[in-house]
Amino acid sequence: MPPNFISSGTLPSPANYLCYAGQGVAGDNVSVLDGISNPQQCNDQCSNTPGCAAAVFDYNGQCTLSNNSFVGSQDSNAQDPSIIEACLAAPGAPDTSEEFAGN
Repeated sequence: MPPNFISSGTLPSPANYLCYAGQGVAGDNVSVLDGISNPQQCNDQCSNTPGCAAAVFDYNGQCTLSNNSFVGSQDSNAQDPSIIEACLAAPGAPDTSEEFAGN
């Protein structure tokens, strides 16, 4: 596992994703989208983009969709305070958004 990588989801996650707060994910960019309103919209873009394995949403409203998670040539597997959340595609992962809602 890369150094400084958080090993379990730290945020409420939609079905089929594991999400991490303030975490970068190395990958090969599939698309970089500006003007995205929230992390869920970024995840939706990933779900609808062939080859997307990770969606990273930052405080500037930029959504970076990538593949080859952890080993790609762009970005890094390090904590990054400019990132709101990074969500990795995890087919079969349950929806934990309700689980965290009261906490």
